Amino acid sequence: PEESDEVVDPAAGPVLYGVRFEGEFTLDPAIADQGRALSGIWDAYVRLDCCGWTAARRLGADRNPAVNAERMPSFFRSGDRLAFGNLYWTKPHSNLSLSVDGSIGPLCRAVRDPSRITVTEQDGMLSAEIPMTLAPLAEEVPVVVRLERTGAPPLLLSLSLLHLSEPTGRSPISYA
Repeated sequence: PEESDEVVDPAAGPVLYGVRFEGEFTLDPAIADQGRALSGIWDAYVRLDCCGWTAARRLGADRNPAVNAERMPSFFRSGDRLAFGNLYWTKPHSNLSLSVDGSIGPLCRAVRDPSRITVTEQDGMLSAEIPMTLAPLAEEVPVVVRLERTGAPPLLLSLSLLHLSEPTGRSPISYA
């Protein structure tokens, strides 16, 4: 402890100090429920037991901005099926929740920067590159892409995202 020449007036009352706790966690939704896969919607809480005091709070609005860059949807094996997990901030309170097996609609949020989507043509063939941020894929993930045009029926393409080991890496697409 450092010594201080500061004079404290006892009449001013007790001197209060703050304590700040920081931490991080990793969640594997395939085994997070006591060894079983999660399903449904889960709210994230943190509980702190310190010096005889206990507090439980939702994780949320008071967070490091870098958290948003690391938060990403994921596909994972849940028994004999492939499941989808999506971390999101609730509205209006901005608390952290995890949806498992809910709508795949939030997969759109994996496209972090729509301005980076490119479509090119070469020899009459179109090529589209849609950069997405997903958690690493442990196995092939089937995907159906729906292409729409005014006045024509939609065109459905069955694709697969193949093994992806880095969250920002490239995944080859196979067209069936």
